[in-house]
Amino acid sequence: MQIIYAAPFVLLSLVSFGVFLVVPRLRFAIAALVAPVAFGFCAIAGYIAWVLVCDFLLKIQLRPVEGLHGAVEVLFFFITPGVMGSWAAVWIVGKALGWWKRIIT
Repeated sequence: MQIIYAAPFVLLSLVSFGVFLVVPRLRFAIAALVAPVAFGFCAIAGYIAWVLVCDFLLKIQLRPVEGLHGAVEVLFFFITPGVMGSWAAVWIVGKALGWWKRIIT
């Protein structure tokens, strides 16, 4: 199951890395390699955290993900952590590359 979930993110990551590596004007190859995988990891981690908080802290029973309630739940507890985690990973990669370039030059 985990491989089925991770496979599209890894494939998208490798394809975008290849595109950014082939086109010399685009200098975001490393960020393109990291961003999709970070999105997938942070999205699933955020949703698992939400389920655990609901179960152990709030003691509420989650309904199936259907209708407006499901759309809001997926938006706030799956997509939002994924986007924020991906943004943070790209920011960290940018800082690390800047640090690496200062060391080399």
